[in-house]
Amino acid sequence: MIIGIDASRANLRERTGTERYAFEVIRRLPELLPNHEIRLYTREAPLPDMPPASNRVRYNVLDWR
Repeated sequence: MIIGIDASRANLRERTGTERYAFEVIRRLPELLPNHEIRLYTREAPLPDMPPASNRVRYNVLDWR
C-alpha cells in the first residue's frame, strides 16, 4: 500500500505541539509499516532529522504558494 502524508508541518526547524507530534509519527512509520511505501509531501527539501529517503520513503517537494 502507498501511504501519502502532508509532512509540511513536521518538516520545520522549530516544532511545537502539533508539529512535534506529526514529526514523531512520521519518524516511526517506516519501522511500524515495513511492507508499505510512504510518500511525504513537503513545501521544502526535507530537514536532516526527517526519515531518510529510500525505496520505501519518498519525498515530493511541492510549490504550495
